[in-house]
Amino acid sequence: MIIKKPISKTELHILFYQISEKLGFTADVVNSYQDDLDGLMRLWEEQGFVEVYEFKWERRYGRAKNSDRIPPAYMGLYHARLVIDDNDPLLVLKFENEDTDEPVLSIRFMADHDDLFGSVQQKHYPEILRAIRNRIAEFIKLGDNNK
Repeated sequence: MIIKKPISKTELHILFYQISEKLGFTADVVNSYQDDLDGLMRLWEEQGFVEVYEFKWERRYGRAKNSDRIPPAYMGLYHARLVIDDNDPLLVLKFENEDTDEPVLSIRFMADHDDLFGSVQQKHYPEILRAIRNRIAEFIKLGDNNK
């Protein structure tokens, strides 16, 4: 089932570049995706909403997926593919001011799928997955404290 989450605007979080860099996306790499980023932000703002999907077959460019299947570390987080035909990089998203007339889509940082959810090999090691989740949760907490 597709859910439409309303937004009034999209914005790059103030720490977008710093956190993305900690995950391997230097400013040069981020800037190489600038047209893709601008296009996705424009799409969401023109629509006035972001479609959120649940199942793989519902995945489309411009849709986001709820990341909260990993509670509590990823509660309130979403991720979306930045490029139409590639799984990576992902944008990590958070909806802010949802209960107001001005809901905002905050684009927190860029990451690869494995940086957020672990590689196929890492999924067999709970301690590695826990470390990955804790690292990402710290980035989100840092962002929440620096709005």
